[in-house]
Amino acid sequence: MVKTEANIALISVVLGFILSIFTYTGGQLFQHKMEILKRNREKKETIYENFIKVLYKIFLAGDMTEENIKTDLTQINENCLPQLVVWCSKDVIKAYKDLFQFVNKTEFNKEKPSELEIKKEFLISFVNLLREIRKDLGYKEEYLTETDLSMFLKEG
Repeated sequence: MVKTEANIALISVVLGFILSIFTYTGGQLFQHKMEILKRNREKKETIYENFIKVLYKIFLAGDMTEENIKTDLTQINENCLPQLVVWCSKDVIKAYKDLFQFVNKTEFNKEKPSELEIKKEFLISFVNLLREIRKDLGYKEEYLTETDLSMFLKEG
Protein backbone atom coordinates (compact mmCIF):
# COMPACT_ATOMS: atom_id res chain seq x y z
CA MET A 1 0.00 0.00 0.00
CA VAL A 2 2.72 2.45 0.92
CA LYS A 3 4.63 1.75 -2.30
CA THR A 4 1.48 2.31 -4.36
CA GLU A 5 0.80 5.63 -2.68
CA ALA A 6 4.44 6.64 -3.12
CA ASN A 7 4.30 5.69 -6.79
CA ILE A 8 1.12 7.69 -7.28
CA ALA A 9 2.67 10.69 -5.51
CA LEU A 10 5.83 10.40 -7.64
CA ILE A 11 3.81 10.15 -10.86
CA SER A 12 1.76 13.18 -9.80
CA VAL A 13 4.91 15.23 -9.11
CA VAL A 14 6.51 14.21 -12.44
CA LEU A 15 3.31 14.93 -14.39
CA GLY A 16 2.96 18.29 -12.62
CA PHE A 17 6.55 19.15 -13.48
CA ILE A 18 6.14 18.14 -17.14
CA LEU A 19 2.89 20.04 -17.39
CA SER A 20 4.48 23.17 -15.93
CA ILE A 21 7.36 22.91 -18.44
CA PHE A 22 4.86 22.67 -21.32
CA THR A 23 2.86 25.59 -19.96
CA TYR A 24 5.97 27.76 -19.56
CA THR A 25 7.37 26.80 -22.98
CA GLY A 26 4.00 27.34 -24.66
CA GLY A 27 3.72 30.77 -23.09
CA GLN A 28 7.22 31.70 -24.21
CA LEU A 29 6.53 30.52 -27.77
CA PHE A 30 3.28 32.46 -27.87
CA GLN A 31 4.99 35.60 -26.56
CA HIS A 32 7.78 35.21 -29.14
CA LYS A 33 5.22 34.78 -31.93
CA MET A 34 3.36 37.90 -30.79
CA GLU A 35 6.61 39.91 -30.78
CA ILE A 36 7.35 38.80 -34.34
CA LEU A 37 3.82 39.70 -35.45
CA LYS A 38 4.17 43.12 -33.80
CA ARG A 39 7.49 43.79 -35.55
CA ASN A 40 6.06 42.65 -38.88
CA ARG A 41 2.99 44.82 -38.43
CA GLU A 42 5.14 47.87 -37.65
CA LYS A 43 7.19 47.24 -40.78
CA LYS A 44 4.07 46.71 -42.88
CA GLU A 45 2.47 49.88 -41.52
CA THR A 46 5.45 51.95 -42.68
CA ILE A 47 5.47 50.33 -46.11
CA TYR A 48 1.71 50.66 -46.54
CA GLU A 49 1.76 54.26 -45.35
CA ASN A 50 4.32 55.23 -48.00
CA PHE A 51 2.50 53.19 -50.63
CA ILE A 52 -0.89 54.74 -49.88
CA LYS A 53 0.59 58.25 -49.83
CA VAL A 54 1.63 57.79 -53.45
CA LEU A 55 -1.77 56.37 -54.39
CA TYR A 56 -3.60 59.23 -52.69
CA LYS A 57 -1.37 61.64 -54.56
CA ILE A 58 -3.07 60.41 -57.72
CA PHE A 59 -6.47 61.37 -56.30
CA LEU A 60 -5.48 64.59 -54.58
CA ALA A 61 -3.61 65.93 -57.58
CA GLY A 62 -7.00 66.50 -59.14
CA ASP A 63 -5.57 65.65 -62.54
CA MET A 64 -6.43 61.96 -62.53
CA THR A 65 -5.93 61.26 -66.20
CA GLU A 66 -5.03 57.89 -67.61
CA GLU A 67 -1.48 59.09 -68.30
CA ASN A 68 -0.99 60.48 -64.77
CA ILE A 69 -2.27 57.25 -63.22
CA LYS A 70 0.19 55.25 -65.32
CA THR A 71 3.06 57.56 -64.40
CA ASP A 72 2.29 57.32 -60.69
CA LEU A 73 1.87 53.54 -60.78
CA THR A 74 5.21 53.28 -62.55
CA GLN A 75 6.71 55.32 -59.70
CA ILE A 76 5.14 52.93 -57.20
CA ASN A 77 6.54 49.95 -59.08
CA GLU A 78 10.01 51.45 -58.95
CA ASN A 79 9.92 52.60 -55.32
CA CYS A 80 7.49 50.40 -53.40
CA LEU A 81 7.03 47.13 -55.24
CA PRO A 82 10.11 45.33 -53.86
CA GLN A 83 8.99 46.02 -50.29
CA LEU A 84 5.39 45.13 -51.08
CA VAL A 85 6.41 41.76 -52.49
CA VAL A 86 8.48 40.92 -49.41
CA TRP A 87 6.12 42.14 -46.68
CA CYS A 88 2.55 42.01 -48.03
CA SER A 89 0.04 39.23 -47.96
CA LYS A 90 -0.84 37.46 -51.19
CA ASP A 91 -4.26 39.14 -51.18
CA VAL A 92 -2.70 42.62 -51.13
CA ILE A 93 -0.37 41.70 -53.97
CA LYS A 94 -3.31 40.32 -55.97
CA ALA A 95 -5.37 43.49 -55.36
CA TYR A 96 -2.42 45.64 -56.46
CA LYS A 97 -1.95 43.46 -59.53
CA ASP A 98 -5.64 43.96 -60.37
CA LEU A 99 -5.24 47.73 -60.02
CA PHE A 100 -2.15 47.75 -62.20
CA GLN A 101 -3.75 45.48 -64.80
CA PHE A 102 -6.78 47.75 -64.96
CA VAL A 103 -4.55 50.70 -65.84
CA ASN A 104 -2.74 48.71 -68.52
CA LYS A 105 -6.04 47.30 -69.85
CA THR A 106 -7.44 50.77 -70.54
CA GLU A 107 -4.49 51.50 -72.80
CA PHE A 108 -5.41 48.71 -75.23
CA ASN A 109 -9.19 49.18 -75.23
CA LYS A 110 -10.51 49.81 -78.73
CA GLU A 111 -13.36 51.83 -77.29
CA LYS A 112 -11.64 54.34 -75.08
CA PRO A 113 -13.59 54.77 -71.83
CA SER A 114 -14.27 58.31 -70.68
CA GLU A 115 -12.04 59.86 -68.05
CA LEU A 116 -14.88 59.58 -65.54
CA GLU A 117 -15.25 55.85 -66.26
CA ILE A 118 -11.51 55.42 -65.83
CA LYS A 119 -11.67 57.28 -62.50
CA LYS A 120 -14.57 55.14 -61.29
CA GLU A 121 -12.89 51.87 -62.27
CA PHE A 122 -9.63 53.03 -60.71
CA LEU A 123 -11.50 53.96 -57.54
CA ILE A 124 -13.11 50.51 -57.30
CA SER A 125 -9.73 48.82 -57.74
CA PHE A 126 -8.18 51.21 -55.24
CA VAL A 127 -10.84 50.52 -52.61
CA ASN A 128 -10.35 46.77 -53.05
CA LEU A 129 -6.63 47.29 -52.47
CA LEU A 130 -7.32 49.33 -49.31
CA ARG A 131 -9.62 46.59 -48.01
CA GLU A 132 -6.90 43.99 -48.45
CA ILE A 133 -4.29 46.22 -46.78
CA ARG A 134 -6.60 46.73 -43.80
CA LYS A 135 -7.18 42.97 -43.55
CA ASP A 136 -3.44 42.35 -43.72
CA LEU A 137 -2.92 44.77 -40.82
CA GLY A 138 -5.50 42.89 -38.76
CA TYR A 139 -8.51 45.19 -39.01
CA LYS A 140 -11.79 43.33 -38.91
CA GLU A 141 -14.02 45.95 -40.51
CA GLU A 142 -14.34 45.44 -44.22
CA TYR A 143 -17.06 47.96 -44.94
CA LEU A 144 -14.99 50.44 -46.95
CA THR A 145 -16.98 51.05 -50.12
CA GLU A 146 -16.50 52.91 -53.36
CA THR A 147 -18.82 55.66 -52.15
CA ASP A 148 -16.60 56.23 -49.10
CA LEU A 149 -13.96 57.57 -51.45
CA SER A 150 -16.22 59.14 -54.05
CA MET A 151 -15.23 62.62 -52.92
CA PHE A 152 -12.03 62.16 -54.91
CA LEU A 153 -13.92 61.92 -58.21
CA LYS A 154 -14.20 65.12 -60.17
CA GLU A 155 -16.70 65.39 -62.98
CA GLY A 156 -15.40 66.39 -66.40
